[in-house]
Amino acid sequence: MKRLFLVLMLGVALVMTGSAYALDFSNNVSAGGRFGGILPLNGAYDTQDDLKDIVDLGPYFGLDLGYTVVKEVTVRAGFNYSWMKVKEEKRAPNLEPVLNFPSAYLKGVFNFGSIMPVDSKINPFASLGLGFYPWKITDDGLTGDAIVLPNGEEFKKSSLGINFGAGLEGFPVSSAPELAFYGGLDYHFVFMKDEDKFGNDFENQGFFTFGAGIRYYFPVSK
Repeated sequence: MKRLFLVLMLGVALVMTGSAYALDFSNNVSAGGRFGGILPLNGAYDTQDDLKDIVDLGPYFGLDLGYTVVKEVTVRAGFNYSWMKVKEEKRAPNLEPVLNFPSAYLKGVFNFGSIMPVDSKINPFASLGLGFYPWKITDDGLTGDAIVLPNGEEFKKSSLGINFGAGLEGFPVSSAPELAFYGGLDYHFVFMKDEDKFGNDFENQGFFTFGAGIRYYFPVSK
C-alpha cells in the first residue's frame, strides 16, 4: 500500500508540466475523495506493547468539502473511514478483532501555490485542524461489538484530537483546470487515554495517514 502511494505521488509530480495556469481559487467550493493507508506511530497499549505492536497497517478512505476564502487559505471539513486489524499473533484463534477508526475533522489549509510563479500548475499545501474520532476495538470483525474489558467497560470511546499535515495538488488537465490530483501525509494525535475505563497503561495515541485522490473546484462567484 505504501508503494502504491509513492507511485501515485510520483504520477502527480510527473504531470505538473504544461500550459500556464494561475492558482487562484478564491470563492471556490471544492469537493474531493481519496484513499490510502493508516498506521499507529506512538502511544502505549499496555506495559509491554505500544499500539503499533498490536495492530497492522490498514486502509484509509475519505471525502471532503472545502471553501477557499482567499487564494492563500482554504477551510476544509471531511470524513475519513479506516480500520486496522489486530496482528495474528496478538489475537485469539478464529477471531479477527479490529481497531475501527472513523473520524471527522475541520482544518485550515495554507496554499503555497498562491506564492508560486503564475505559470505553475502545482499547489503545495500545509494544514492544521481538529478531529473527532469515535473509535472501538471490536471482538471479531469490522462490524463486531466492542471488546468488554475485565472491569466491565467496553473498549471504545469518542475522542478528540489534533491533526496536521502537508501535501501537493497538481492541475495537469488543460481542458479541466479546476480538476486537481493530489497526495498528502497527516499526523493525528488522538486523546484516547481514559484511566477510569482503560486503566493507567493505555495512552493517547498518534497515527500517520497517507493518501492520494482527486478534487474539483466549483466557483461560487466571479
